[in-house]
Amino acid sequence: MTVKIVLHEKKNLQGHTLIEAFPGIGLVGTIAAGYLIEKRKMEPIGHIESDEFPPMTTIHNGVPLFPARIYHDPKDKFCILLSEFVVPSKSIYDLSESILDFAEKNKIKQVISLAGMTPAEGPSEGSDKVNVFAVGATKADRDQIKKAGLEPINEGITTGVSGVLISKAAAKHFPVINILAESGALPKSTGGFFDPRASAALLEGLGRLAGLKVDLKDLLSEAEKIEKNIKQLLQRAQSEKKKYRDVEELTHTPMYT
Repeated sequence: MTVKIVLHEKKNLQGHTLIEAFPGIGLVGTIAAGYLIEKRKMEPIGHIESDEFPPMTTIHNGVPLFPARIYHDPKDKFCILLSEFVVPSKSIYDLSESILDFAEKNKIKQVISLAGMTPAEGPSEGSDKVNVFAVGATKADRDQIKKAGLEPINEGITTGVSGVLISKAAAKHFPVINILAESGALPKSTGGFFDPRASAALLEGLGRLAGLKVDLKDLLSEAEKIEKNIKQLLQRAQSEKKKYRDVEELTHTPMYT
């Protein structure tokens, strides 16, 4: 595999829940995970690396960090996988396999993916309700979804890292649940790019599924800041990737002809 999850020091993660939230539709899952990390003041304990990832480092408060990281909350026994760039499509299968391998080796209890989805009937301007759906890899996962009162997905598709991850998990009978909130349900209140209420709905669903208490009172005010930071990082990553390619082309061009 070309993707590795590396812990910076040995950690006992047995019985933990692993939350995965890579950038996707509306950045809904990424904003939700970023809010959790901010509110709980979680620290990174590792990173994800691949020779297919953009050659970049992110800097926060003067500290250089890997752009794809794993955070840990030892009190409530959960971890968060977060990326500040869109995972290249050619890396998705290897990344999904690496997540499952990491979960199995560290005796993770369950993996939960947070993501957005396009509303089936298009955006609804007049409603504050955000529909949340879930799909489970195993029968126990699906029973857990019903018990939590989430709407199960019986027919459809799910894409990206979470989509590949759950199909691989189903084949291995490993517990994985995808929680998806309809993104873009409130375009007037969000400028059309992101929907903090969808992120709140994801976290509320996560709380019901995993018994995790999440204080959502500051989400609407903090989501814009989180979204702005993530959006800027994604744009910079794209810009720097193009500049890097330009330099590569330049260095491979003969200086004299």
